[in-house]
Amino acid sequence: MKKYLLSLLLGAVLVFPSVLYSQRVYLKPALGITLGGKVFDTWSSTTGSFDVSVIPGKKSSAALDTSLELVFQLMPSLSFSLGVGYIYNMEGIYGSEGQFSPPEASGIVDFSYNPWLSMPVYPLYFTAVYSYPIKLEARLTFLAGVGYYIGKITCLDGNYFYRTLDSLSNWSRRDWEFKSETSAIGYHAGVGVEIDIDLGSTFFAEILYRKADFKKFETTATTADMLEEGAGVLEGRSTFFYAKGTNGGEALGDIDYSVSRISLSGLVFRVGLKLLFGKKRFI
Repeated sequence: MKKYLLSLLLGAVLVFPSVLYSQRVYLKPALGITLGGKVFDTWSSTTGSFDVSVIPGKKSSAALDTSLELVFQLMPSLSFSLGVGYIYNMEGIYGSEGQFSPPEASGIVDFSYNPWLSMPVYPLYFTAVYSYPIKLEARLTFLAGVGYYIGKITCLDGNYFYRTLDSLSNWSRRDWEFKSETSAIGYHAGVGVEIDIDLGSTFFAEILYRKADFKKFETTATTADMLEEGAGVLEGRSTFFYAKGTNGGEALGDIDYSVSRISLSGLVFRVGLKLLFGKKRFI
């Protein structure tokens, strides 16, 4: 994370002289949606005492994407912006569903769990924009940039299925859920259109492709009694759900759900206004 922050700081230093010589400054709020969101995950039985089957997770719904940029126009056709944002999928991102059978009842699903990951993301990004006039009041825009994405991932209560078979009346389960803060460097590129409303405001619409993958996770438990139950050794890894079974007090197999990558790569659609600070725009 430190090297990413250093890279962003270096980039800010390089563009700072352009800020001083910019001819126009705009405020650019936007509202949009992000398509995409996929979890790359693994279910495993750490002791081999459970039969395991996996069902792929359902497709994620569109996420809310809001942003606020400060735009510095260097000349009529060239500008750049520094922005912050907030990306959140209210329905969460679903991982693969794991189904398990205790050894005494192989082939009979006794427990299943569909992980539900809450993941707000906070991007900080730089964008360069080239504008091409198509009419006096309208322009095509071509955008490209790089961003630093901060994600806060929490495994929430997923869709459970759990039963105790008559022949396994002493079988019980204890489980824990985890959370992690992570970050990634990503990039984006796309096209848009700007239409002047008056001398001080412009409507815009953009479609972008964003590439952002989170690959490093160091989880901590959100469930109580993690350390007391001996599962605290899983903290600091990529485990987001962990369960173990007992039968009459005897420890049986463990179930581990871990994530190797979460991708937010996909299309972004957004609209908004570009508001001029106190001066007439270029004619």
